[in-house]
Amino acid sequence: MFEQALTAVGGKVDAVLAPNDNNAANIITILDKAGLKVPVSGQDASPAGLQNVLLGKQTATVWKPYTLIATAASDLAIALLNGEKPTADKTLADGTPYIAVTPNLIGPDQVKDVVAAGDAKYDELCTAAVKAACEKYGVTM
Repeated sequence: MFEQALTAVGGKVDAVLAPNDNNAANIITILDKAGLKVPVSGQDASPAGLQNVLLGKQTATVWKPYTLIATAASDLAIALLNGEKPTADKTLADGTPYIAVTPNLIGPDQVKDVVAAGDAKYDELCTAAVKAACEKYGVTM
């Protein structure tokens, strides 16, 4: 689909905001094939996305700390099971309450934070092809 869109605009693209890191990786391949270098971002902080960020192929990814999301969800579930009215820290315009967990924009300097939090594994991320970039940006076990 992206390849068709790129063709339709005559290869003129300033940047790409992909829905996730897997799509971003495919888009990067298409851009490389077309000889284009533009900023590409994704989300999910997947191992492939984090590797692309470290290697400079992907500008950024969005990391949603899974431990914070899981904690908020389990606290909510426990409150409901105990017959309590859960508390929400925000409300949508239509009045729907929700619990906000702030996502983080991850560039190469922040990849180490995702690993330190346990949401990415050093061994999966810092393979031979990415080892030098991991060292450059301080990604450690």
